[in-house]
Amino acid sequence: DLYTVLQPKETFISRHGLIANPLLDSALKSLLTKEYVAYQLAADTPLQGSEYQSLHSDIRRRIDESLEDSQLALVSANFPLVDVDDTNGPMEIVPGSHRIPVREAARQLRTGKLKLLRLHLCQGDVVLRDLRALH
Repeated sequence: DLYTVLQPKETFISRHGLIANPLLDSALKSLLTKEYVAYQLAADTPLQGSEYQSLHSDIRRRIDESLEDSQLALVSANFPLVDVDDTNGPMEIVPGSHRIPVREAARQLRTGKLKLLRLHLCQGDVVLRDLRALH
């Protein structure tokens, strides 16, 4: 099945939650389940002069293949290592795009119904996002 949830061999969540942050732990439990697990750590670190990526989601989306979409199962927790604004290339995300096919999201972006949101963040902030969302 192309739409499986990856299962970790070992979890790396402390008994105090992800990175021992009670607020983040509470948010993840609310979004997912009390038994959520973290299975991957990664860093998105663009080099100076990097270009923006084209809009994409981080997983294959059932809705784009005319299949019934499922509930939220995978969330990314993004932590900026430095303050991020227009001078150093903020992440851009299309709120609501996880609920509609990519072609429809593109159409709604062109007509202005959906907006591309630039995330200006401070070092230490956290962004929780559905992996199906276009960004």
